[in-house]
Amino acid sequence: TTRPLEVLFGLAINSTLKDLNLRDNEFGDEGAIELANAFSKGKNKISHLYLNDNKIADSGAKALAYAIRNLKNNQRT
Repeated sequence: TTRPLEVLFGLAINSTLKDLNLRDNEFGDEGAIELANAFSKGKNKISHLYLNDNKIADSGAKALAYAIRNLKNNQRT
């Protein structure tokens, strides 16, 4: 079984992954913030991210929105 920290480390170093399905993990705001941090550390090319049923509330959603916006800006350069 893959542990969440292994996924986040892999995300930070993977520059070819385009689709990421993390549905039904219920990692909440804490996990969403860690995911956002992984996005900000890597050179991701994610174009589709699936996060259904993860119990993400305002703080996690804001962190992800900020990271994704910066990720898109970095992909343009």
